[in-house]
Amino acid sequence: MRDHPPTVETAKDLAFLVITAVGESAIRQANPAYSRQADYLRVQSGLIELLRECADDAEGWGQVLDCFEGKGQVQLMTIHKSKGMEFHTMIFFGLDNQSWWSLSPQRKEELNSFFVAFTRARQRAFFTCCIERGGPITWLDNVLGTVVPRVAGCDD
Repeated sequence: MRDHPPTVETAKDLAFLVITAVGESAIRQANPAYSRQADYLRVQSGLIELLRECADDAEGWGQVLDCFEGKGQVQLMTIHKSKGMEFHTMIFFGLDNQSWWSLSPQRKEELNSFFVAFTRARQRAFFTCCIERGGPITWLDNVLGTVVPRVAGCDD
């Protein structure tokens, strides 16, 4: 690829080189949904489009790959999608007693989901709650106690 600077067209060519090198059958076996032609073609099209977007203004292939990997970007996902992953920082939006009404020590499945998400943070976790929507989850607020600093929001 050294002889071919990143462009929208060379990115498309790269996508097909990767698909050929890995093998369509191996890609299809990676996820049972890919056995359906429509699903496989949607994923293939997504790969090509993402590489093309990344190559559009890139100065080199390293920059294309950084963009493709999402380097320097914030990842938004559900708790279930985060399982098995780790991140430097986790931010929980809307961790109030109306959005997370089922988060209680008595409800093991919901508590396990919260634990999965919370343990994805390697260094820190931030929690936000909306006072207008119900306020903090009392038992969680008590567990965090005085160890975790509180910051009040603005009333703009």
